[in-house]
Amino acid sequence: MLFSLSSKDRNELRELQKQNRNKKIYVRVTVLLMLDGGFSREDTAFALGIDLGTVSRYKEKYKLSKSIEDFLSDNYVEYSGKLTAKEQLILIEELETYLYRNTKEIAAFIKEKFGKGYSPTGLVPLLHRLGFSYKKTRSEPGKADAEAQEEFLEAMLDTLVNLEQDEAAYYMDGVHPQHNTKPECGWIRTGEDFIIPTNTGRKRVNINGALNAHDVTDAVIDVADSVNAQSTIRLLEKVKKKKPSKRRIYIYSDNARYYRSKLLKAYLAKNPKFILVHLPPYSPNLNLIERLWKFLKKKMINSFYYEKFDDFKKAVL
Repeated sequence: MLFSLSSKDRNELRELQKQNRNKKIYVRVTVLLMLDGGFSREDTAFALGIDLGTVSRYKEKYKLSKSIEDFLSDNYVEYSGKLTAKEQLILIEELETYLYRNTKEIAAFIKEKFGKGYSPTGLVPLLHRLGFSYKKTRSEPGKADAEAQEEFLEAMLDTLVNLEQDEAAYYMDGVHPQHNTKPECGWIRTGEDFIIPTNTGRKRVNINGALNAHDVTDAVIDVADSVNAQSTIRLLEKVKKKKPSKRRIYIYSDNARYYRSKLLKAYLAKNPKFILVHLPPYSPNLNLIERLWKFLKKKMINSFYYEKFDDFKKAVL
């Protein structure tokens, strides 16, 4: 006899299958969806790694259940007395729409919305099961033009993919590491602190850098008192010296004033092998060298203590 789900149940089960990370619930839901899709009991059991008896038991359980929540309630605490499947879907939508900074805030929402109580610690397993984890937000410039970035990215990738052998491409940007310790996350014994000394230094290492788009081990830098048009020209001269056989070198940069200065424009006019391409405004995500600066901070700056500035500068360089 053919097995079929109602349209309402099929849609609800699909959502649960996509959103739920609990293996037991996933298998139960998928059994019903596969049978509804015309798969045999044998094929269903083989695909999910379960026996035929389990497939039949879930099938009969569904027929005797009054709802999806009832079907999923057997031996699953969260469905018997806590959030129903429908309520979980509402919670998922809420968490994907608004940022909750801690489980206490989420517990308050659940109490107000569904009238059900959770302790902050008791919510953690549920949130993991629904596919959520506690991590930092990712920042993005508020003034960024997504459409302009997409158009620029398409053109840039076309250039990079089709570079000739006598051409090269670099990403250019300045960075200014400060002589001070920046704390970051790590695995630390519960109830104890991991102490890292700090200093009051405010001196910086000013670096103008260029990173080869096709070889991330090829980083050219100029260290200066200040990153400006003069340091940019010195940097380009180093790139030119490193790639003497290249007839054309694309340089991708942000819109810093020194990258648009008259002095630099005069230099580029005398050195036509350089093609300076400015990224769209507020688009650090399109500048590959930003990844290098992030890597530098992680490996040599964050949570490291250097008593003397010279030691800090040496480590950075």
